[in-house]
Amino acid sequence: MTTKVLKTLIPVLLALLMLPLSGLVSPTEFNNDNNGISYSEPLIVDSAPPLICGDILCSVPDRMYQRDGRAASEQWGWWFSYGPDEDANGMDDRLQRILDGRFESQSPTAIIGPDGQKTVAIIVDWAWHPSEVEQSQLKETLFSHGWIGQENGAWWQVLNSIDSITVDKVPLSALVDIWSLEGVVVIEQQSVMVPFLDTATPAVLARPSNIYSDTAFEQGYTGSGVVIAILDTGVDNEHRSLNDFDDQNDEPDLSATSYDDPKWVAGYDATSSTSQRDGTADPDDGAGHGSHCAGIALGTGDARGVNMGAAPGAYLVDVKVLTDFGGTNSQSSVNGIQWVIDNKDTNWGNNGSSIGIQIASMSFGSVSNPTDQDDTGNNGTESNAENRLVNNASANGVVMVAAMGNDGSRRVPSPAAADSAITVAAINNRNTVNRSDDTIASYSNYGPRDSDEDNDDWDELKPDVSSPGSGIMSVSAATGSSIPGQPRPVADNDYESKDGTSMSTPLVSGVIALVLEANPGLDPYEVKDLIRNYSQVRGSADLPSISDKWDDHWGFGMIDASCLVNAARGLECDGISGGGDGPPSPPNENGTGQVVNITIPRNDSWMITEKMTRIKGAFDESLNGRDFVEVHVRITRDGEELMAWTKAGGSAGNWLIDFKPESNWGDGEIAWVEAKAIDSLGDWSESVFANVKIGEHKVSFTSPSGHDSLVGDATFGGTWEGIEPSMIQYRVDAGDWSNGDSLTTVDYGDGTWNIDWDSETVDDGTHRFTVRLENQSGYFSDELRRSFTVDNEPPAPELSILGGVKVLQHGVDVSQALTLTHLIVEADIINNGDSAARDLEIRLHTGSQSQSIDQTISHLGPGQVKTVQFIWKPLLAGQRILSLEIDPGQKQGEENISNNEFDFTFTVLERPDAIDLTMFEGACVADPRIPQPNKAFELICRIDNLGKRDAIGIGITLKVLSDSGWQAHAEKNGLLVPGSVDSAGYLVHSFAMMADDGPLLEYRVELLSDDFNISDNSKDFALVIDDVELLGDGMDLDLDEEEDEVPIGHSGHDEGAHLLTSRNGELHVRTITNRLSMPGDVTLDTGFSGSADISSAGGGLSYIVWTRKFTSN
Repeated sequence: MTTKVLKTLIPVLLALLMLPLSGLVSPTEFNNDNNGISYSEPLIVDSAPPLICGDILCSVPDRMYQRDGRAASEQWGWWFSYGPDEDANGMDDRLQRILDGRFESQSPTAIIGPDGQKTVAIIVDWAWHPSEVEQSQLKETLFSHGWIGQENGAWWQVLNSIDSITVDKVPLSALVDIWSLEGVVVIEQQSVMVPFLDTATPAVLARPSNIYSDTAFEQGYTGSGVVIAILDTGVDNEHRSLNDFDDQNDEPDLSATSYDDPKWVAGYDATSSTSQRDGTADPDDGAGHGSHCAGIALGTGDARGVNMGAAPGAYLVDVKVLTDFGGTNSQSSVNGIQWVIDNKDTNWGNNGSSIGIQIASMSFGSVSNPTDQDDTGNNGTESNAENRLVNNASANGVVMVAAMGNDGSRRVPSPAAADSAITVAAINNRNTVNRSDDTIASYSNYGPRDSDEDNDDWDELKPDVSSPGSGIMSVSAATGSSIPGQPRPVADNDYESKDGTSMSTPLVSGVIALVLEANPGLDPYEVKDLIRNYSQVRGSADLPSISDKWDDHWGFGMIDASCLVNAARGLECDGISGGGDGPPSPPNENGTGQVVNITIPRNDSWMITEKMTRIKGAFDESLNGRDFVEVHVRITRDGEELMAWTKAGGSAGNWLIDFKPESNWGDGEIAWVEAKAIDSLGDWSESVFANVKIGEHKVSFTSPSGHDSLVGDATFGGTWEGIEPSMIQYRVDAGDWSNGDSLTTVDYGDGTWNIDWDSETVDDGTHRFTVRLENQSGYFSDELRRSFTVDNEPPAPELSILGGVKVLQHGVDVSQALTLTHLIVEADIINNGDSAARDLEIRLHTGSQSQSIDQTISHLGPGQVKTVQFIWKPLLAGQRILSLEIDPGQKQGEENISNNEFDFTFTVLERPDAIDLTMFEGACVADPRIPQPNKAFELICRIDNLGKRDAIGIGITLKVLSDSGWQAHAEKNGLLVPGSVDSAGYLVHSFAMMADDGPLLEYRVELLSDDFNISDNSKDFALVIDDVELLGDGMDLDLDEEEDEVPIGHSGHDEGAHLLTSRNGELHVRTITNRLSMPGDVTLDTGFSGSADISSAGGGLSYIVWTRKFTSN
């Protein structure tokens, strides 16, 4: 070690000759005895802001503490090689960034300290082993800054095998005073678990890993202050990864504003015409897609730091543009993008920290044409509304990020095709952080985009960038149906894996948030240029005449958060070179010379399975003429290799590796950690070892089953396995933790536990019972949660309107209509109670001058949803206030009627005093409905007159599309369409037609009139031509006259079908012939509980599966 000691002492000896500098202060003013320590001017480096003592720079102690016989566990001087400490002052550079305000504490146990900032978790290292004197000094310093102490939940542990104390919940204001204590040589930031998205966020260099250094996170960027709008199926933002920033007191709550530091700032349901546009709406995710995407972009990963997104410091805006059932008309996405533009500068009310929307993440796109195998998508022209709005949003300062699509073909859908969109392809990263083995996902679409002929060839280079999209673990939404009698499920802290460009897109959106935090002045076009110029180039140049980087599958390369953040700050970034093989297998024999040591773990310490664990140490980079370049580590037990040789990360003579011990390693027996270094010639050093015990620390539920409701006293039970077990603790919902079953302390063991609980201490409904295992050192297992239904009160219905109220005109949801129009007001009524509602009255109020309209539902069972429809013909124009009221006479005995009324506004327009002809969707039908090839049929069309005046002498022309274009087929003149004065005026006209070979007949109806509005006087239609016969055409298929029989599903067969229905709590199956008669009705179950499905089994048979209610004995 002689060479290294000399290299360390040279700058120290020079420092001894220096005089105190003006503008610096020595920490000795906090210590009366400086133990002969000298001070020097601080070393200024880019990676760590200098320490401040009072108002000026702290001078730096040389840390040449002499032990003078005091006991120590570690080699003197080890602290001079500690990293990360590039300014060599003994304060962890990461802590200096936190003190400087560049970065926020990431400690999972952080609280808000007396200084108003998050506390940190640290390790305090001395030059000797801390005695009672040092321990007392440290505690006195901590308490003087408001530390809460062990009695209030802070961690404190004196480590016997090293000269250190671990402590958490440390106020930031205490750090410099601790640093100045006599004998303190280093203050380390405690390691935080590496996020579980270690094959996604670390792979794009947004999060730390043991392979890549200088990630965006390590540079202090988390997306803080940046607002990301997730345009998707809605977001269950009550999930612990999405509800707040600090992951403290974050029990899921359906009120998005109930948290002290909510991530959610606004929402809008673009799929609903009645959604509030002021941002107060909070759309739920019934499909699970939007919540998953939000977690990838900005999730915190909950208090455990697991499954953390790329920008955990970013705010969330939830814009629902897709329904829970998948395909949605583009009106919703257009509406959503417009809303984003309208709110680009809105102050969301977080003391100015969340202004407007900077990024819109769009994991959706236009579907491919199933009849056109050569569909290449959209060319991005301005004729497409989504493309226009995307380009408009970019011009207004919003970075628009869009998915490339999952067809696995050359196809660029909209809105990804828009010129200004940053379009993202998906990578299969093979579940590793190492980027060298990544491939393009087989499902990911590729380019180039079709040309828009604007002479700008760069617009066609789609995709722009690629990012991991396979096997991405993120937020799992609560998409299941509500339990009868209970509110809808809430998302907690469950996660699931999904694949697709939908997953790669929010990952890029999160990286862009890091870029905008680094340089908020960038506009969307500059951000796109950075991505195109500073991504890691992969593949080969497919259009070298335009770009020597762009590949039709990879785009301009793999996203690189670290490089982009540096480039945004004006720093140089050469990016990462691709390729490279994995580490070679070390030989069985050891080399010569001991150059490696293991500092963590110490002998006889414990590792816990499935918990992120760090092994670290140091190595001599140069010894006896050999230059050592890297360290490899493995773990064995009794000759079995638990973890194969793995290359460690680190730098400057320090090495580390993070991993999760697998569950099957945990038997409490000793295992060996082995480390060795390789030199520049490929020769290996001698191995060093540490012995550890590996065990599980977990708890499980075995009872109650959860199938039955809890009444009165209940007993919970389960099993445990753990290290030095002490106690099973429990809590109900978000209440305080209570001690449950005391356990007999052993070194390692397992057993059972039981806890008695009085269910009458809570209200009826769904409650969460949480348990955890505590050991003698105060270490807790992961929390295990189970939800149970408590039912101590008598049964009653609980009624509400599900999803709002729609106003339909010809089957289309509208927000305004003309007077005298026949409208359908439609709503779904749900019973969340545990008792049926009978003869339930639903009332529609259409205004103070109009009579109310009533409907009655004869039977609405628990968990059932029924649709009510009211026919409304508005007579007066103006802004109408409508109200839908459930059980206006309060006859159903509900305990809570707060959800029984829904008010909304609807605009009624006066009909123009003119002629206004139009044809609505479905205005033309064929007789028969499906014409047969080369046979005559009749085409019947309805023309409506929206104006008040009669249309006299109008002409109507029918054209048919042929290979040579539109050809006139028939025309009629001199027709009269009455005006709409007292009732809607219309005319029905028929054409005699002859079908061709099919399978599709396209035709156009044109109206010739002196019209108020001629834009809708031409309408295109299409008819299917097929050789089929509708045997039941013209017949009504009526169910039995019994009330409330509801179809659930059907399965078709050669000679008919089976129809599955429910009736008054019973499950029935009916037989239907091919002439639509129903000769058979079989009762399957009288205890039907509401869920069933049916499918064909072949041979005229059907499979049926259903749930039933029964009394448990």
